[in-house]
Amino acid sequence: MKTRFPRKRLLSIPGAWWGAAPAAFLATLMALPVNAGIQVPDEPLTTGNRVAPNILFILDDSGSMAWRYMYSLDVTRITGPNDFESVQTADNLASGGDADYGNTDSNPIGIYDQNYRTNGLYYNPTLTYQPWVTAGGSDMTGGTSYTSAYTDVDLASGSINLGNNKQIFYVPKNTTDNTAAYIGNVENYWRYEIRTTAAGGGIVRGPWGTVSETITVPSGFPRSDLDSDGGWGTAYSFNVPAGTAVLDVTTYGGTHGDDWWGTNGRGRGQTCM
Repeated sequence: MKTRFPRKRLLSIPGAWWGAAPAAFLATLMALPVNAGIQVPDEPLTTGNRVAPNILFILDDSGSMAWRYMYSLDVTRITGPNDFESVQTADNLASGGDADYGNTDSNPIGIYDQNYRTNGLYYNPTLTYQPWVTAGGSDMTGGTSYTSAYTDVDLASGSINLGNNKQIFYVPKNTTDNTAAYIGNVENYWRYEIRTTAAGGGIVRGPWGTVSETITVPSGFPRSDLDSDGGWGTAYSFNVPAGTAVLDVTTYGGTHGDDWWGTNGRGRGQTCM
């Protein structure tokens, strides 16, 4: 005779197992120490240095920011015939004076300071300079006139008429040759002079050296005894220096106008080449 034992049915409660697992995990966390795995800094997060920065914003307000010189590391001097030598002169070198040759100095030895290839902060005619920018991002409208430029090295203030003094700068004859041998040879430069307003303005270009200016007064002049209708005429001649590109002859004074008879307080002159 076979004996049968009754089977017990297992109850299946949906979600019973999934509910027990989170409860067990939570109980485990509660049993751990409070500060396990958590590092709370003692100072504000903004002052910490836990991640190495990849962007640096540096402001330098030292006295050197007012210097007018940033010298070449490759060319430390410009040399030429007859033992000519032009070297660094400002504060950022081992020896020498400060600001020895500015933009109005005519001494040929100042070519190192007055040349953008050896002094990176000097005027570069190949660039278009933009106005300073305000805190709001717009361009400043002042200080951009040649007759009223800013003078302060730190602030957008002050005023100077650059036309009151001649301005000197040098430019390599071949602007594409960047070799130290070429940049360091004084014979490879053009010398430019922006003339004063009183001298008529304009720009004079010539080889390196001092710009020569000759004023010639013809024999018998000036004269003030010429009649308005005298019908006179005189021709003058003189030797033009070799290499002269432009000859500017100016007459002034007198009372005759362009029609030879009117009076306008100006003389009439003519330049023939």
